[in-house]
Amino acid sequence: MSDIGIMGGTFNPVHYGHLIAAEEALNFLNLEKVLFIPNSIPPHKHDPELISGEYRLEMLKLAIASNPKFEVSDIELKRSGPSYSIDTVDELIKTYKDKSFVFITGLDAVLNSEWHRFDELLEKLTYFLTIERSGLSFESLEKKMKPLKNRDKILFLQIPGVDISSTDIRFRVEEGKSIRYLVPDEVRDYIYKNKFYIKKKENNQPYFGVR
Repeated sequence: MSDIGIMGGTFNPVHYGHLIAAEEALNFLNLEKVLFIPNSIPPHKHDPELISGEYRLEMLKLAIASNPKFEVSDIELKRSGPSYSIDTVDELIKTYKDKSFVFITGLDAVLNSEWHRFDELLEKLTYFLTIERSGLSFESLEKKMKPLKNRDKILFLQIPGVDISSTDIRFRVEEGKSIRYLVPDEVRDYIYKNKFYIKKKENNQPYFGVR
């Protein structure tokens, strides 16, 4: 039975850090493919700059178009209420009856959030793959996960140092700074075409930033 990778998040917007992490996970565990699943309502994070799921989904489609082993799923956008990972995994198990799953996420997401029914989530997965981010250590995660009975399913992966965040990209757009080489060109063009993350200046005129 082959494993499918699951990468969830707001993807607000998707950037090269997400894509590199997914590619590294794909090769590390020889995954069949990676599903990118944008949240509808993140259960543990309020983001006033969160744009519509429809737009985030479209940016993901643009970002992964050249990789046949990357796919996008709107499974969480169709569901009402908070986007809990365990509900998503349960639904995927019903949809892909002959597949098993590996959850892929950044170390920061695990350390900075309280995960809903986390031990039960681990039980349903082949592995829970955590990817190191700058300034965080796997030792801190091991301490947090020590009480879990399924902690042996947690794997660690270090990837090439790419310190990119969606928060920084939104800030750069607002400030008129370039986001070239931080996101795929198609995503960058889509952001500027739709004027995402661009706030009006004091003179009440829109600021379109540097491309």
